[in-house]
Amino acid sequence: LCELGRRDEAEAPYREWIAREPDNPVPQHMLTTIRPELRTGRATDAYVRRTFDSFAQTFDVHLRGLEYRAPQLVVEALQRALDFVQIGAVLDAGCGTGLCGRLLRSLVHRLEGVDLSAGMLSQAREKGDYDELIEAELTQFMSTRPARYDAITCADTLCYFGELAPVLASAAIALRPGGCFVFTVEEASEEEAREPFCIRPSGRYAHTEGCLREAMAKAGLRAAAITRSWLRMESGRQVAGLIAVAERPLQQTEEKAGDRT
Repeated sequence: LCELGRRDEAEAPYREWIAREPDNPVPQHMLTTIRPELRTGRATDAYVRRTFDSFAQTFDVHLRGLEYRAPQLVVEALQRALDFVQIGAVLDAGCGTGLCGRLLRSLVHRLEGVDLSAGMLSQAREKGDYDELIEAELTQFMSTRPARYDAITCADTLCYFGELAPVLASAAIALRPGGCFVFTVEEASEEEAREPFCIRPSGRYAHTEGCLREAMAKAGLRAAAITRSWLRMESGRQVAGLIAVAERPLQQTEEKAGDRT
């Protein structure tokens, strides 16, 4: 109904769902796709945890069917950005079941992963690619790890964030000077791009390139690269995405990074 433009009709089933399950964060989040006044700038922790815990065991199989490419695109962008034989310490933010970890393991000396979903972390733990896995909200987690990482990857996770400045500011704290934050977002279409970001009927956010550049600048990061590609298939169509490399400048001192905490 939303995709047909019949948003008023789509609201009723969400309202009924909330009435039946008032503590369920899923219909509450989905209602925000229809009612802008209910939006908070990002999906709630409860929504993300509930959504990904519910299909953690089938996640990898499901994404194979969607020709999911985000982890590969992120790791390739990281390799282009950092000219190291082996990268020292990397955080996989929103690591999920560890699809990035499998690609990163041979490239890094130490690999950590953080995710809100215990179910997804359990799947990542079974793969055995991470030195440490932490159950936490990634923005808060990064803000407590000043200058710890040479790189941070984030594949197909920031689609649950509308406002990007807070998470980019936290990444800037966690990066060492010269380090980079490599991430993907869904790219807003021309129709959607009347605003810097929007929320789609899927419950995921989409962003413009201008939104990314503005958020990087606010966080004190340099836009080293922004490229376009498709991230996965959805309803028989390629989902357009932006792959961004945000670099913490070398001249940024540890004292300045500490000031932001």
